Amino acid sequence: VPKHYRGARSAGMGGVLYTTGNYSEALFGNPARHSETDTWRVSLLGLSAEVNTNNLSTYSQISKLTSASGSGVISGASKFIGKNQHVRVQDVLAFYHPHLIGDLGFAAGIFFSTSTNLLIRYTTDVDAQLYADVGPTVGLSYPFFNKRLSLGTNLRAIYRVATDQTLSVLDFLTSGKKITLQSIGNQGTGADADVGAYYHVPWEPSFVRVALAASISNVIQSQYNLGGTAYVKKLGTNPPRNDRLYHVGFRLDFPDTWIIQAPLIGFEFQDYFASVKSVSWGKAIHVGSEVKLFRRILALRMCINQGYIAGGVGIDLPVLKIDAAT
Repeated sequence: VPKHYRGARSAGMGGVLYTTGNYSEALFGNPARHSETDTWRVSLLGLSAEVNTNNLSTYSQISKLTSASGSGVISGASKFIGKNQHVRVQDVLAFYHPHLIGDLGFAAGIFFSTSTNLLIRYTTDVDAQLYADVGPTVGLSYPFFNKRLSLGTNLRAIYRVATDQTLSVLDFLTSGKKITLQSIGNQGTGADADVGAYYHVPWEPSFVRVALAASISNVIQSQYNLGGTAYVKKLGTNPPRNDRLYHVGFRLDFPDTWIIQAPLIGFEFQDYFASVKSVSWGKAIHVGSEVKLFRRILALRMCINQGYIAGGVGIDLPVLKIDAAT
């Protein structure tokens, strides 16, 4: 399921996002979380990169494949049958404030994201998913009922160059196609929005704080068909859209103990009722945990992401924040 943005903290916590996402992760996750952060922040360089081991070990060969055409694609692709090739690069320049005017949570920025998934099937057909998005985004949230319930929305304008299709062997033999956005991509401009809620349960026991979250992503399901979008020559129109997706979850926050600060566990069910991509119930389950050490400078994360064990680490310094996940 293609997403506009993927946070490294969320990846280290098994994809948990709608109960735990802060700052950039709230700007592309649950917008109600804009009111839940401790302090304001300016992100001058929110750069991140993601790559899978298949791509790392075969990068030079994949580069040759994307420059080949016709039968050259087929002969080169046969070496990668059954191995997904994934890479993502993204950047967010943004300002965040949980109390900009009174209790109004606010976020605004410009983002760029490009991601690629290439899977060579056993028929040598190529399942190609390539997305490049850029545009401004704004988030607003406000707490109600003595700050127990926060409601929010994210608004985005996006210029997209993308393709999401399976290319058969005949596509390369008869038309000499290449696996590049210029050869198979489409472009368009659109607008979309997220809505979300975050609720602090009032009847929690003394040893744990409980919160509930719900969010809807891509409410408008933009078709990217607004006028004046032919910025790149030789591209088609109406690129693939993002699905309208529903997410629910709950979060448990525990008190500090000894050297451990801010321990939490999040449970989420994501991507319900997807209509563009088929998502099984098992793949909708995400469970993540995080603890902080050394005055909350170091964060350790462990999780179960759609049935797989994953983890991550974060270092939060006054002017520099680094997150890594696997």
